[in-house]
Amino acid sequence: GAWADRRLIALYEKYAATVFDRYRNLVKYWMTFNEINMITHIPYLGGGLLVDKDDPEFNQIVYNAAHNQLVASACAVRIGKKINPNFRIGCMMAAGSFYPYSCNPNDVMEARISNNKNYIFPDVQLNGCYSGFARNYFAKLGITLDEQPGDDELLAQNTCDFLGFSYYSSRLISTDPEHLKNVADGNAITTLRNPYLQITKWGRQIDPVGLRVTMNDLYDRYHKPLFIVENGLGVEDTLEVDGSVHDPYRVEYLDAHITQMKKAVLEDGIPCMGYLVWGIIDLVSAGGGEITSLLRPVSQREVNTRGRWLLAQHRFRFCLFAAFSQAVSGFQHLIALQSINQLLNIAVPLRTRQAVDMRQRRSVLVMTREVQPVSVNLLRVVRLLLRQIAH
Repeated sequence: GAWADRRLIALYEKYAATVFDRYRNLVKYWMTFNEINMITHIPYLGGGLLVDKDDPEFNQIVYNAAHNQLVASACAVRIGKKINPNFRIGCMMAAGSFYPYSCNPNDVMEARISNNKNYIFPDVQLNGCYSGFARNYFAKLGITLDEQPGDDELLAQNTCDFLGFSYYSSRLISTDPEHLKNVADGNAITTLRNPYLQITKWGRQIDPVGLRVTMNDLYDRYHKPLFIVENGLGVEDTLEVDGSVHDPYRVEYLDAHITQMKKAVLEDGIPCMGYLVWGIIDLVSAGGGEITSLLRPVSQREVNTRGRWLLAQHRFRFCLFAAFSQAVSGFQHLIALQSINQLLNIAVPLRTRQAVDMRQRRSVLVMTREVQPVSVNLLRVVRLLLRQIAH
């Protein structure tokens, strides 16, 4: 039953308490769930739910499981604040504002409804309760949440301190049947093809300004600091003879998005805690099964005997922090945010730091102001990974 079983909350509490206590003096910033709204789009990855979308009980099962995650998140906040009142505990969502296809009022309203659906879970984590829209939406779908006595108070009293989010592109919605035929890849969320945006070979639309729009929408709604924890471009790169990859298109993509982030901060007054790149050493795409970013086809790389992908050595050295953050966030639980420079200075030999010191590469790694030391145990894991790559 995974998150459909409310008993998992107690196990999550135990896990959270263990990690919080162990790293109470080492880690300050935490996140309770990764992309919590993905459970409605990819139920198995988001909540361990084996349920088909054509199952008549789909909505009932998924939203009940999500409620259990929200309760578990509040429990984690309560536990963490008791262990160390200085902890800053955030939540995380897959973001990207919906645009109306036209100024047709019906399109405008449809975009607002789509955004409201995407905000159902962070509304609870940041505002402390389900919105009126959510309650009416549940009633419309015939969903009855398994809410237990004390849930409302728990959620209201243990809200998150900041909102982390992933952003890859904006989304587009319409009520016109003709427009609905032109669909693009929206990272597990259906979107229409926007004629004003560039699109990658894999069907992903590129909208740097949409990042600024999304940041404004989120901050206007929650009035809490934002943290961009995923942003990146999936492209089938060419591995040169000397083992290098020349990807000015990725530099251009990241530069355009960081520029819009800076405008959101400097011109719009939005507090942004940091920016992290996703995709330098990406996983096989969960959405379409493509080999994303720098993962090579089998002909250009080997798979070890345990069936795990070996990472391109030059990219692994450059983006050690990406490996670290993805390894932690893969648990879909508590994510510890560390300093890229401190991690590299401790864990990577001097000879492998030249790639990190390149001006173009450093410009895309914007971290939080407060540097937290990385734990010894995590460094051991990183060193083991480095030895494996070296061999």
